[in-house]
Amino acid sequence: MSTFGERLRNARKRQGMTKCQLGEKIGKQGTGISNYESGCALPSFNKIIALTVALNVSADLLLG
Repeated sequence: MSTFGERLRNARKRQGMTKCQLGEKIGKQGTGISNYESGCALPSFNKIIALTVALNVSADLLLG
């Protein structure tokens, strides 16, 4: 079973986005995206919604 960070990283790569590009779309620095992908931090509900919109994926896909 994959983690939130792995699912986020895979969705970002499918869209061809860098961490910085995704961070700009959701109002978060690239290091914040790195923390989400590594599992060091989890995004707030509002950031999860912003991630789903920016990546054009469902929340179910990211949350598992």
